[in-house]
This record gives sequence, structure tokens and C-alpha cells, in this order.
Amino acid sequence: MAEALGLARFAVLGVSGGSPYAAVCAWKLPQRLTGAGIVSGIGPLDVPGATEGMSRQNRLLFQVVGRLPVLPCVLMGVTAAQARQPDRALEQGRRSFASVDQPYLDRPELREILTASLSEAFRRGGRGPAWELRLYARRWGFRLEDIEMPVHLWHGEQDANDPIAMGRHLAAAIPDCRASFYPGEGHLHFVDRLPEILASLCP
Repeated sequence: MAEALGLARFAVLGVSGGSPYAAVCAWKLPQRLTGAGIVSGIGPLDVPGATEGMSRQNRLLFQVVGRLPVLPCVLMGVTAAQARQPDRALEQGRRSFASVDQPYLDRPELREILTASLSEAFRRGGRGPAWELRLYARRWGFRLEDIEMPVHLWHGEQDANDPIAMGRHLAAAIPDCRASFYPGEGHLHFVDRLPEILASLCP
């Protein structure tokens, strides 16, 4: 994509499930990157204790997704149908967020962004999201320890979607990880920190 856009150098920022994509770019393309960051990022699921602190809904999902190959297609098919009413689907998804994240979900401007994102993610059905869900359940295929460039990381300690155990593992495994952890904050803490985050990636 960078080639198609004519971008010789660029920064990457992986939010939530975007974490492995940002990390693999930092590992594979350090000479092309001006910066790399991970926000509220999911970590490898094969690490002991990786899902400790995760919401029950998400923990059960990741426990069975690798064992039942058909499950992601079924679940994402159902979610795709629900996404036709994105505002209602967002309300149903509230259970996976910690209490500290609930006020963010009530902000009209953020709800508009999240519902638009949900609609776009499932615009062509559930096959793509199901494929991605399987990727999360597998080994990442590279070692975080082999990343040679600096990686910035921001993570709320009350995150119930991608728990703090994941953030701490990422920070410990990446050799030059510049991590910031926020007590009392959750998955959506970055919403109010975007200027600070982007400034770190693009000084």
C-alpha cells in the first residue's frame, strides 16, 4: 500500500487489534518507518496469563476460537447481521468494556465514529473479520525480541478488552519499548491523548 501511495517513509500506529500489524512492520520494515506505536494493544495469546483481566466474553471467545475452526465464521456472521444496526450492536458490545470506558461510549462524537467503523468493518459480511480472529488465535510468526527500532506503547491498566498483562508483555519483550501505563484507565483512554500520541510518532 505504501508503494502504491508513493510513500518512501511513514509511521504506523496499531490500536487494539492493530497491535500485531504495527509490531510486524517495526520488525520487518524498520528502514521505512519514521515511528511505530501500539495503543491498547492485543498481545500474543500463547503467553501464560495473557487473558488475565480480560472481560469474560472476550476470554471465552479466545479460549475456543483456536479449537473450533468453524466458530469464527459463525460468530462473525452473527455480528455482521447485528452490524446492520450499528448503534444497537455497539450497545450490546458494552459488556466487553470496563466501567472506566463507559463514559467514552456515551460521547456522541465518539459513538458516531465507532458505529461508522463497525458498519464498514462488516460491510461485506463476516468472512474478513473471521479470518482476522483466527490470526489473533495463532502464533504471530515473528519474535517481538527481534524488533530493532523504538516502539512507543500506551496502555490503560483497567483495560478489559486487551488487559494490562498483554501491554506489560509487549513492553518487556520489545527491546526498545517506550511504554506509558495509566492507572485507573481502560481501553479507550487514548481518545483524549491522540495529540500526544501522534506527536510522539511524528515529532
